[in-house]
Amino acid sequence: MNTITPGTTASAGAAVDRDGRATWAYEMRPIVTAVDREAAAALVQDRGLWLARRGLDAPALHVAAFRDHRTEAVGLYEHDDGDEVLVGCLLLHRQPDLRSWAVDDPAPALKSHWPTPRLAAPTVSDG
Repeated sequence: MNTITPGTTASAGAAVDRDGRATWAYEMRPIVTAVDREAAAALVQDRGLWLARRGLDAPALHVAAFRDHRTEAVGLYEHDDGDEVLVGCLLLHRQPDLRSWAVDDPAPALKSHWPTPRLAAPTVSDG
């Protein structure tokens, strides 16, 4: 929905539609239709292949999750001259396991899909 919360105003340079509502370049909304679910699954599969070609882990189970109507998902849509293009999507987890967020847990709380550079071990010089 391209709406503004009551009491909030759009910036002076914001584009407006014919009804006077602010228009946005991007919109995030739930993925609920079978067509949108299939588009999300195709996008995830495409990104998975892109990652795999670069030697990065790309679990195939995420593609199936976007096709499952019981899964809660959201999509990021780009509006381009009246056309709507799905550019990103997320699976929602309403009851996440947050035990790994504990301060004394050395495991990272967020999973990175980008390789971290391997740094050389520090050396001691006798200088």
